Amino acid sequence: MTVYADFSQVDKLAVDLAASGAKVAGASKTIVSTTAREVHARAVADAPVLTGELKGSIYIHDDTIGSDVKQGFYQEFGTTRHGPQPWLFTNAEDGGDRIALELDAVAGSIL
Repeated sequence: MTVYADFSQVDKLAVDLAASGAKVAGASKTIVSTTAREVHARAVADAPVLTGELKGSIYIHDDTIGSDVKQGFYQEFGTTRHGPQPWLFTNAEDGGDRIALELDAVAGSIL
C-alpha cells in the first residue's frame, strides 16, 4: 500500500505567512504613530499650567513623548508638599492598552 501526502498547501501557507509579517509590521507602525500623536495631544492638554513652561516643553520625537523640564517629573509624581498632577503616564498607559487591542485585531484579520 502506498500513502501519498499533498504538501502543496504548506508552500502556499508559507508564502502567505511571509507576506503577513510585512503587513503586520506596516500596520503596527501606523497604529503606534497614530496613538503616539494622540497621547502627545492628551498629555499637552492634561499638563498643569502655572507658567506654561511644562506644557510648552512636551515633545514627540520618533513616537517618544516627554519633557526636558524638571517640573514635569514633580507634576507627574508629586512632592512632599504637593500631590501628583499626572499628565503623561496615565495617557501613555491608555495608549499602550489601545495599541495592544488594535494590534491584536489587525494581526487576527491578517493571519
